[in-house]
Amino acid sequence: MRSFRRLTVESYTRWQEAAGGRLWFRPVRAGQVAHSSENSCPRRLRLRAFSSLLIRCPAVVQPVVVILSLAVILASPSHTAFAKQKTGESQKQPHPAVVRVRASEGNAASFGSGTLVGLSDKHGIVMTNWHVVRDATGQISVTFPDGYHSAATVLKTDKTWDLAALLIWRPDAKPVAIATKAPARGDALTIVGYGSGKYRQTSGKATQFVSPGEGHPYEMVEVDVAARSGDSGGPILNSRGQLAGVLFGSADGSTNGSHSGRVRWFLRRVFNGVKLPAIRRTIFPGRR
Repeated sequence: MRSFRRLTVESYTRWQEAAGGRLWFRPVRAGQVAHSSENSCPRRLRLRAFSSLLIRCPAVVQPVVVILSLAVILASPSHTAFAKQKTGESQKQPHPAVVRVRASEGNAASFGSGTLVGLSDKHGIVMTNWHVVRDATGQISVTFPDGYHSAATVLKTDKTWDLAALLIWRPDAKPVAIATKAPARGDALTIVGYGSGKYRQTSGKATQFVSPGEGHPYEMVEVDVAARSGDSGGPILNSRGQLAGVLFGSADGSTNGSHSGRVRWFLRRVFNGVKLPAIRRTIFPGRR
């Protein structure tokens, strides 16, 4: 049986919503009941694996937020293809541009999800979460559902918005367009990811927008469906199949992620520091 290893996410100690409140994280073991004694917060959650928790306790108790990357002690060789999923309400054939991300951490590895968003004749760019790759000490790689496997280089990260851009070798897949308009409350949205290795996509609606901290805009969208450990970095898709956000965490049946406007802002910063004009044109058509 695989054992699990803790991931820590310091940036989220700054997480605040409009009501204000305090956040902290603590590791919990598989099957252990997690709770906090600070401020007499009674909220409890039983986890199936090691994870980092963000526990928010303002005057009215708020949900536990679980960061959804998965870290495992290496126990067997990795596979280069994913098993086909049976068609169902929330399990379908994998989206060809949604990848599983693996970040080596010594004798362990962190797993998350990601999305191909840009392409040139030689390279591609994959969006994922900062916390998926932050502890990497060895190779980072991505695997597409057709079995294509590529090493990845981190181009840029943003801890506040939990975003990371990875440069990979060109795959045989079409990138997902990034929505030019942020989602609105009530919009139908679909979250996608590989969890612990099993692809899943499930749909809900945008319910509200939150901020990563005081002084930051409300550019994280909340969707009323739950994500799983290992879905971190996966796409939030709108009804047109465009990238409406990059998911990072789940709480009390809802999922949060930086929305498309913030993703586009982040990628402009990436291209300000890295000269990849061909890929830039696929993400920002008409811009030089």
